[in-house]
Amino acid sequence: MADYLLELQKEDVAVVFRPLHEASGGWFWWGREGASSFIKLYRLIYDEMVRVKGVHNVIWVWNAGDKDQQWTPGVQYYDVVSADIYNPDFDYSSNYVSFDHLKTLTAGRKIIALSENGPIPDIDKEKEDEAMWSWWMPWYQTWNGNFVDKTSKAEWRKCMSHELVVTLDEMNDGWFSTYDVNLDGQVDISDIVAIINTIAGDTTFTQTANVNGDDNIDISDIVAVINYIASL
Repeated sequence: MADYLLELQKEDVAVVFRPLHEASGGWFWWGREGASSFIKLYRLIYDEMVRVKGVHNVIWVWNAGDKDQQWTPGVQYYDVVSADIYNPDFDYSSNYVSFDHLKTLTAGRKIIALSENGPIPDIDKEKEDEAMWSWWMPWYQTWNGNFVDKTSKAEWRKCMSHELVVTLDEMNDGWFSTYDVNLDGQVDISDIVAIINTIAGDTTFTQTANVNGDDNIDISDIVAVINYIASL
């Protein structure tokens, strides 16, 4: 992995890396031997990648639990602290209790993220509860979870268009266009294929295939991409 990250480093590409996630839960092998073993393994990975291999383009994420005071790898070993929270369907709570816990755990000195979730937290509730997560990451449609569908279209629309939310197309000086359905940095025939595949049932790009914003993914989105390419 370090060698791959070094390739990205040469191209000035940064990577968000969350190794050994959910360790304190005990359901993964890297957490079954307790906090001490986890910390040694985490630091070994960090030292091998950073000090031995020279990887310096990684944003390190420590995935903490609710009672993880004894599991911290050390403040110098991570940049972001995160939690994984799966609320019931259509529960848009801010999860401020977990947010406050992570803030206290890190003395307010680290970025705080929701690294896995089902429904997204409502942005207005986040503001009201002073629990502004730096990002959320629904587990999307994999493992038959259909996690994107656990948030209503109205809530998605509200949060993604909110002034307090920065979306992908607003980052990196516009590197990603609305018409860049497959998010590869280019708008071309592959984006048309991605829309066709979405119409056929592929769920990979359901959040980006509706390029014309009418809440329906159909031939009109294909036409919109074609017209955009023709205008270049």
